[in-house]
Amino acid sequence: MFVEVRYRASADRGSGAESVTAAKVAKLTRTANHFLQAHPEYRNAPCRIDVLSMGNEVDWFRSAITLDG
Repeated sequence: MFVEVRYRASADRGSGAESVTAAKVAKLTRTANHFLQAHPEYRNAPCRIDVLSMGNEVDWFRSAITLDG
């Protein structure tokens, strides 16, 4: 499991979760795949990327991003 933590001091620009753009998803996916290639012992383990959005509230989005087999 990987966790992306996003923080917003003010909700004026949206929540932390809203700041996870398609480009950020692509980068997180590439990074997770790179880690899994470098550590073959985890290659067959279930893998997910959670997003933890922090600001006035804390929201935890489990399995927000999944990796294709």
